Amino acid sequence: MKNVKRQHIETNSKPKRKSWYEFDFTFGYQKSNRFIFLAIYISFWVFLQIANTHYAEQIVRKTEKLRVELKDLKADFYTRNASLSNSSMQSKVAKAVEHLGLKPLVEPPKTIIYEE
Repeated sequence: MKNVKRQHIETNSKPKRKSWYEFDFTFGYQKSNRFIFLAIYISFWVFLQIANTHYAEQIVRKTEKLRVELKDLKADFYTRNASLSNSSMQSKVAKAVEHLGLKPLVEPPKTIIYEE
């Protein structure tokens, strides 16, 4: 009789875990309720991380595109500025308007004084 009682007591008591590989991996309703919020929380942060990465890559692409466009515009500005400086020299202007009958002044302009 003593043996029977010992077996009954041993079957009702919970076995103690000895190490990590003896963990109970069964996934029941109670455990799923506990971990569903954790799964939703982790999924939310993963989604935000992916969205943030895409946004950052989009900003980098736009920045690089604007950098290339700015470089082209600077080169165009310097080219046009040099061309304008070259074409606005007095000798170039005199040659350009010579066919209209305009000639450069040989003597300085005269001042007209008007008295009332």
